[in-house]
Amino acid sequence: MDQVVALLPKGGGWSVVAVLLMLVFGSQQIFSKEGASRFWLFGRLADRIEHRKERSIAREATVQQARVDYLMTMVQDMRRDLDAERDRSRAAEEELRVDLDDAWGYVRYATDWSRTVLQMSAEHGWRPPLPEWLTPDQWRKRRHLPGGSD
Repeated sequence: MDQVVALLPKGGGWSVVAVLLMLVFGSQQIFSKEGASRFWLFGRLADRIEHRKERSIAREATVQQARVDYLMTMVQDMRRDLDAERDRSRAAEEELRVDLDDAWGYVRYATDWSRTVLQMSAEHGWRPPLPEWLTPDQWRKRRHLPGGSD
């Protein structure tokens, strides 16, 4: 009983209220769980103290879940960006391959034309009628026509 009285704040008002409550209801009844729930202030304090750790754990779980959700959203955004970049890179690579194939085709055409000129100059005594020389653009147009070849 002395321990309970020592816990009460100093001052006449609190002491009188505490003594009256203990006399009317008894200290066992006021400070037990069942009794504390009957008294608004004591019941709320007892409930708050009892469930404080559970609320703290629940808050921490909510914060952790929010972090996980945020990180998952970021990862999904990065995956979409990487997929789009991969598609752009593949399209650019394909375009470069087509350009390279065209360039090598023109090199083969120019080499064949030069060889033909050399052969004709040998056959015609260095005064051959020269075959038509195509620029790279003319060569591409002719190559892509039906029946065109390298």
